[in-house]
Amino acid sequence: MIDKAILAGKNIDEEVMEQQAQMIVWGWLFFCFCGFFFLFWVFFVGFLFWGVCVCCLWFFWCLWGVGGVWGFFWVWVCWVGCWLGCFCGWWGGVFWVGLVFLWGFFFGVWLVCFVFGVGFFFCVLFLVVWVVGFFVFVFFCFFFGFFVVFVGVVFGLVFFCGGGCVLVLLVWCLWGGFWGVLCFFFFLFGV
Repeated sequence: MIDKAILAGKNIDEEVMEQQAQMIVWGWLFFCFCGFFFLFWVFFVGFLFWGVCVCCLWFFWCLWGVGGVWGFFWVWVCWVGCWLGCFCGWWGGVFWVGLVFLWGFFFGVWLVCFVFGVGFFFCVLFLVVWVVGFFVFVFFCFFFGFFVVFVGVVFGLVFFCGGGCVLVLLVWCLWGGFWGVLCFFFFLFGV
C-alpha cells in the first residue's frame, strides 16, 4: 500500500512538471511567433508598402508635369524620410520586444530553478535580482525609447511631405509598441 501511494505521488508530480514544461514551451512559441510576425511586418510588408507608394507617387507626379528630375528628387526625399522615421520607430519597437525577451528569459530561468528545486535561497535571491533589474531596465527603456520615437517624429516632420505621413509614422511606432506590450502582458499573466 505504501509503495502504491509513493508511486501515485510520483506520477502526480511528473504530471505537474509536464504541465509546467508545456506552459513554458507554449509561452516561448507564442513569443517567437510575435517576434517573427513583427519582423515580417517591418521588413517585408513595410518595404513592399513604401515601394508601391513611392513608385505610384513618382508616376502621378510625372503625369501632372512636375518633371522627371524634380519629381524624382522629391520622391527620393520622401523615401529617405519614410525609412528614417520608420527605422527610428522600429528601434523603439525593438526595445519593447527586447524588454519582453529579457523579462521572459529571466522568469523562465527562475521558474525552472524553482520547479527542479535548485535551492530556495538561490531562487529568492535570483528573483530579487530579476525584479530590480527588470524595473531598472524598464526605467532605462522608457526614456530611451521615448527619445527614439521622438527622433522618428522629428525626422517625419522634416522629411515628409504632408501631415498624413506623420500620422503613418506615429501608427508605425505604436504598432511596434503594441506587440511589445501584448507579449509583456502575456508573460505577466499567462505563464
